[in-house]
Amino acid sequence: MPDLQREINQRIETFVNEVAALARRAAIESLSEALDHPTSGRRRGRPPKNGASLADAVVTNGRRGRRRGSKGGKRSQAEITRAVERLHGYIQEHPGERMEQIAKGLGSTTKDLRLPVNKLVGDDLIRTEGEKRATRYFSAAGGKSRGRRKKA
Repeated sequence: MPDLQREINQRIETFVNEVAALARRAAIESLSEALDHPTSGRRRGRPPKNGASLADAVVTNGRRGRRRGSKGGKRSQAEITRAVERLHGYIQEHPGERMEQIAKGLGSTTKDLRLPVNKLVGDDLIRTEGEKRATRYFSAAGGKSRGRRKKA
């Protein structure tokens, strides 16, 4: 009986190894076809650095063409308008805050607020005081302000 059990286990192990090898080969062929296809977004030229595997090449080359929702895509005009309105309301309620404080208060990043701030400053809806990271933002009550930026 122990010989029969050992033989069964060996056959099962051989079968599992063969199936794993077939799956690996099929995956490599699929990846190879995807990377060789001209619309796959594959970068032409150098192979992956440091002898990276074919799967690594898919991960590094597959990052192009992302949509909004993940980092990197363009925002729609409606999203920008909402961000501008939200930001303007926040600055009216919290005058004199710096960009880092505003971003934290809105649950956003300073990078995402850069375009809305530029639009508000350009339309003279907010004014700034200070420079670089010490810039503080204020509502420009009464419409157009005399100067957009006052040096502290």
